[in-house]
Amino acid sequence: MTAIRHGKKAVQKPPGFVTFIHSVQTGPIDTPLRIIAAYPFHGPARESRTGRLLSCGMHYGRIMVLFAVHCLDHADALPRRLASYEAHKAYLASGSITTVISGPLLAADGETMIGSLFVFSADSIEDVKAFNAADPFTAADVWRNVEIHPFLLRVDNRA
Repeated sequence: MTAIRHGKKAVQKPPGFVTFIHSVQTGPIDTPLRIIAAYPFHGPARESRTGRLLSCGMHYGRIMVLFAVHCLDHADALPRRLASYEAHKAYLASGSITTVISGPLLAADGETMIGSLFVFSADSIEDVKAFNAADPFTAADVWRNVEIHPFLLRVDNRA
């Protein structure tokens, strides 16, 4: 994939892939460019710049959209959560979609698990919904509420 320093460049991709890549160089001239955003294809290049900005990550050379999944547990879910944890962890590692980050949501005491938070990288929101529906925590009726939204990554201080 090619990009230009501190700007945008059209990239030819099959339908469903992005056409404009926005990259930034954060170090010396020989530092690799880091893709920070992408614009989805909406027709001719002059119209693509008006497309909705989507957050993207790299996965096997393809640009993938990020999705945040916010899950809240049933009040009595803790025993089911603990009993299903190993299966849930193995399922997340199965790799049918990429887990960027994940972990339990905690109550104000900082210890009691009350839900889950995920950021997934996937081709579509339908893929994320299907992945979430097949999660062992779903089968164990751990979550009372699940919300899935496209996620725009603006700041990432983990590197």
